[in-house]
Amino acid sequence: MACRTFSTKEVADLFGVSPDTVYRMEQNGTLKRLKIPGVRYSRREVYAVLREGAETCTVASVRRLEEKIRMKDAEIERLRGALRTIAEEARRQEGETL
Repeated sequence: MACRTFSTKEVADLFGVSPDTVYRMEQNGTLKRLKIPGVRYSRREVYAVLREGAETCTVASVRRLEEKIRMKDAEIERLRGALRTIAEEARRQEGETL
């Protein structure tokens, strides 16, 4: 008899996302975990989410959004560094004028 469940990693691979994303999908109610030992998801449930998602968003669109988030996070870190540099320079100039 074929296995009728997926592990978190299998779901993540199938959706093309990270296991953390699968956990978030569970937390927001998109995907339901089976009440059996271990973390398992019903194949029927997973395929239903895939079908629903195909109508509204694709795995590729999720990946694009995740990449945009990574890019924005990198930009935020770059700006924080620039602000630190500006603050240090302002403190240095303030010390010179005293």
